[in-house]
Parts: sequence; C-alpha cells; structure tokens
Amino acid sequence: MTVKTVARVASLALAIGTAGCMGFYEIPIETPIQAKLDVTAFTRVLIVGFLSGGSKAVDPNTETARLLRSQLRTKSELKIIDADVRSLVDEVDKRRGGRPVAAAAPAAAAGATDLPDDQRIKDEKDLQPYESIFSDEEYWKRIGEEYQQPLIVTGSVLFMEISKSGPQSSVQETRDQAGRLVTNEVRRYVDQKGFALVPKFVFIDGRTV
Repeated sequence: MTVKTVARVASLALAIGTAGCMGFYEIPIETPIQAKLDVTAFTRVLIVGFLSGGSKAVDPNTETARLLRSQLRTKSELKIIDADVRSLVDEVDKRRGGRPVAAAAPAAAAGATDLPDDQRIKDEKDLQPYESIFSDEEYWKRIGEEYQQPLIVTGSVLFMEISKSGPQSSVQETRDQAGRLVTNEVRRYVDQKGFALVPKFVFIDGRTV
C-alpha cells in the first residue's frame, strides 16, 4: 500500500493542483512539505472522509470533504468521484463492538456511539487511537477495488474552540489643548475566543492497496 501523509496543510488544492496561473495567499505552516504531488498516473480522485472531532459548531468531516471536492473541481483536472462521505470514527468504533476507542472507562462507553464525532474526539490525544485505520490495508484495498483504483484522499481534521486571555495593545488618538493630534499606546486585558483548524491529509494509491 502506498500512503503519503501531509500534516497541517493549508490547501489540498495547492498540493495537487495542475500547473497554471493561480492566485493565492501565502500561509505559513508548521511542517515543511513539497508544494505538489505527482498525480499524473491518476484521472480520478475519491475524497473518502476523515477522522474528525473538536467543536460542535460544524461537522468537520462533511465540511472538509465538501470544500476539497469544490476546490479540486475548479483547480485540477482530476474527475471527482461522487460518493457518500464516510465517518471513519464510526468505522473504527464498529470494529470494536460499538465501544468508542477514546472512552475513559466501560461505563462511559454505554451509548457513546450515539454521540457525533465532535463529542467523542475533543483533541489530538483522543484522535490518536483511531489513526490505526490508515494502516489497515484490507480496508483500503476494498475501497480501491470498489471505485476502480483512484487516488484516495483521507486523513483527520480537528476544528477546536480556543480561548486566550492577556494584555492587548491598541492605539488611541486624542487631541491636546492646542488641537494637535496625539497618539498613545493603550494596553488592556482582554479575553479572546476563536477556532483552530488542525488537518492532516493522507493520500493512498488505490492501485497498490
């Protein structure tokens, strides 16, 4: 099985997009990667689905698959295979008799598979026990045969709420007694909330599994 993993990728479309003029924003990433993958041997790509979790605000699995399909349709020459997005979290739990891998205790497992992915997987630590599915050659072989050996794209994506508190500087403009504009730096303590997206894309050669 040929598998390539790309961690913390800003855009999959940039990774396997065809050559040509394409506007983009430069986004720093934590792990250096090659800008492109050689996909000349493929005419079709299958976005299977992802291990997902984090915030309940969105469904990271479905939304990531939808976004990648949209981007690849406009920025690559690969044919996108339309298929239902699979929940790899459910797949792994099913193999363990319905008991969530990340359950802290047997009592916590009761009925836990009825929860959405984002309530079972909160962070990267919860995600780790599920990543064994990427090395399951039989599973990916079945998918490769079912869809006639395409390029298979899968991986994991966490969409997490983050909060940070601390001093923040801002510029305040005032006028002095002579009417001149005066700028002063003002520091104040603020609470900030936002979201962090942590993706990892796994590329599987559907011809070799």
